Amino acid sequence: MEQTVNLARMLLIDDNPVDQESVVRTLRKINSRMTVDILSTGEEAVHFLEQIAGSQDKTRFPDLILLDLKLERFSGLEILKQIKRNEFLNIIPTIIFSSSRSRNDIRESYRLGANGFVTKPHSLDGLVDTMQRIVDFWGDTAELPTP
Repeated sequence: MEQTVNLARMLLIDDNPVDQESVVRTLRKINSRMTVDILSTGEEAVHFLEQIAGSQDKTRFPDLILLDLKLERFSGLEILKQIKRNEFLNIIPTIIFSSSRSRNDIRESYRLGANGFVTKPHSLDGLVDTMQRIVDFWGDTAELPTP
């Protein structure tokens, strides 16, 4: 019996091409039907989020956002603020996915409304394990909101 996964569309906001490629490849192995949209800069993220917030087309609405903290132009924390201030976007589960282990970054992320803070693993095996846990929880266990 095939298990239904609620997590169909993920938005990855990360400026590191190696991290982008690694995450996408890993997610495709875990769930080949998942769509992953990638944005590389804070500016792209702000534009994209404004676009989906104002659109009647809900097909681009992500089920989950993985958000890096260190981005060009707008930081991940600034983008998180925008997401959580918008009445349409604030229901999207948003996980900070960063190489930072700073207690201040973690505390501030949660204060601003992050649904989780995950430190990027240093190995491919660690990444596979981490992505599998994210997909298991957000795709199989948690009930996701619909726009």
